[in-house]
Amino acid sequence: MRRHRTHKKNNRMTLYMGIFITLIMATSGFGVIFYGFSSNNSTEKYNGFKFKQTNYGYETKVDGKTYYFEVLPIETEHIEIEQGTINRLKDAYSIIITSDPFSSYRQDIALQTYQMNTVFANNQKQMVNAFTKDNVQLPTITCDNSTDEFLVVEFVEDNSTYIESDNCIRLHFQTAYEMRRATGRIIYEFLGVVDASKIQQ
Repeated sequence: MRRHRTHKKNNRMTLYMGIFITLIMATSGFGVIFYGFSSNNSTEKYNGFKFKQTNYGYETKVDGKTYYFEVLPIETEHIEIEQGTINRLKDAYSIIITSDPFSSYRQDIALQTYQMNTVFANNQKQMVNAFTKDNVQLPTITCDNSTDEFLVVEFVEDNSTYIESDNCIRLHFQTAYEMRRATGRIIYEFLGVVDASKIQQ
């Protein structure tokens, strides 16, 4: 019964976040999720995967599902990520993505959150979206609320870019581009596109 209520709550939070992201995109002039690309039919290959440049980003297929990315996997290879981070994501029942609602990068964070939601939900993860401070749109959740089963992923503006894994997973970033690289690293490795064991440090 408790798990059933949790399912309903998670679905409701996903719906709220979808509405929230739509509002951000509409008010900021974003017409599509991934922007700034021109379709020139160029194709890149990486670790057996093909990436085609389109108007929506770099398109690739993983296990028959189509995904779009703003950065190529080679751009994410040298993002520092703690060992065991991806296994924690794979083992979690639910993934809660949170951030500062007043961040100057909130529009970029909303887009990266949308991408994470799409990928993780396609891989049977229950998704919840939140903020780290009181707000009127979403629940307030921080790393203090994180558990192995209900794992929190927090976007953190910082003076360097890396992915930290302690009681939660913190995605530290310096710029919007570095945020996209860090997000890409998590997703690419989660999907098996990037193999950490094959990356030369």
